[in-house]
This record gives sequence, structure tokens and C-alpha cells, in this order.
Amino acid sequence: VAGQTGKQVIDAERVSQDDAREGLAHLDAITASAPEYADAQQLRKAYETALKRRDEENARSQVTADKKQALDEAALLSRKTYAQALQKQLNSTGIDITVWVSDQQPDELVMDSDLFKDTDNRVYFVQNTLPKSRRNLCALGVHQVRLIRGGVFSLGDAYSVGCPEAKAERVAQKADAREEIAQAINDPDGTGHAHARVDGT
Repeated sequence: VAGQTGKQVIDAERVSQDDAREGLAHLDAITASAPEYADAQQLRKAYETALKRRDEENARSQVTADKKQALDEAALLSRKTYAQALQKQLNSTGIDITVWVSDQQPDELVMDSDLFKDTDNRVYFVQNTLPKSRRNLCALGVHQVRLIRGGVFSLGDAYSVGCPEAKAERVAQKADAREEIAQAINDPDGTGHAHARVDGT
């Protein structure tokens, strides 16, 4: 509780709903004839305001979480639908292949075919066949494909689809890593004063 005489303020971020309700219960026990009744009423208003603010914040957070979940589910469904369409398209060209969305990485499509047992075939697929689907893959948020051979127990090899946003993210991550290395090298005493920077991408 923070504030001055005649005005009490409750920090909604620090007071839990249980604490606030417990505080209100104690205030209910103060009778109108008690000398501290006026201050108790001010405190009651502060508790009620804090509770209302916390409820509103929780409601906004829940709405945001629900929207994100709905968007994620819709995106995943779109990727699964496209994976089926892509498999059908590739099958129609004579490629015996199975395509599905990775269970571990939602931005990855897994492609299983005996064709990928041969290195030259994998290279050709990545360099010539995959780019034809790049625009659709990137639009759906698929940033890499994993080519496996011999069934679901094969780990396979991951290849980048080449989406512009994925490239930009990798460049930013590498830049951050180089900056951290430079700081560690040039700040051996841990004072936080680095004397060198790493430039470039």
C-alpha cells in the first residue's frame, strides 16, 4: 500500500487477487463508528481499483493469448494442407515422396523418399525442384525442409528454403554472437567496458 493520508493507492502488479480480497475482508470488519473507518473506506476503494485493474489486465492477456493460439493453429493447418498438396504435385511428376509438417519444428517440412538416398538426387532436388515452391513455402512460414530416406526413423538432412526473412534473422543472430565474443575477449576483468567491436555481416 502506498500513498498519503486520505488517499490510498494499491499497486496492482504487486498485490495478488487473494491478498486484495483478504484485505477487503479485514476492512469489512471495521464498523462505521470506528475512528479508522474513513481511512478504511479509502483503502477499500484502492483495493477494489487494484482488483479491477488486475482483472482487466488478465482479460487482455487472455485475449492476446487466444488470438495468438488461433493464428498459430490456422498457420499450422495451412502448412499441413499445403504439404499434402505439394506431395500430390510431386507424385504427379513421378517422384515417389511423402511430405508432412515436422512435429519438432512447425516451420519445417519433412520429405521422405528413397530418391534422397543418392547425394546427387538430393542436390538436384534442393537446387532445382525445391526453388519452384519457394514462394509458397515462405508465404506459409516454412523456412526449411528436411530430406530423409528410409522412413520416419531417418534423421535426414535439413536445407534452408531461402526465405528472405529467415536469412535476415540468421544474419542478426550471427552479428549478436560476434558482438558477445568481442566483449568476452576485450573485457576479461568483467567490468563491462569492451574495447573492441565486430563490424560487418
